[in-house]
Amino acid sequence: MSTEAIQARIKVGVTVLAMLESLKGGVVDGNPVGLEIDSRAVPYLKHVITGFTDGPMASKVEAILSAQEPGHEKWRRFTLLRERPGLWKLSVFPTPFNNASAPLSPGIPPSASRAGMMA
Repeated sequence: MSTEAIQARIKVGVTVLAMLESLKGGVVDGNPVGLEIDSRAVPYLKHVITGFTDGPMASKVEAILSAQEPGHEKWRRFTLLRERPGLWKLSVFPTPFNNASAPLSPGIPPSASRAGMMA
């Protein structure tokens, strides 16, 4: 249930920061949504989400995001991990990719995903 509730608030075309704001104040599985942002992700919060998918079933990853650097043809991979009930953490792979699809696939074959949400 939590994966669907979190992914319902992720929107393509908004910044990562706006997505985080949309999660604040929400309730998932009876717990208020708490957020933690990895310090390495802070410089990239203005990236615009171009697509997302869920993480592997056997992991804490609720969503994998592909987000474009404003004004550039560079994308970064973000992950939203469920640390414990009520707490999610945003992390980033800071090395940029040259296309919107690549951030969604490294290390996670499409067949391992529960749902494809690429825009």
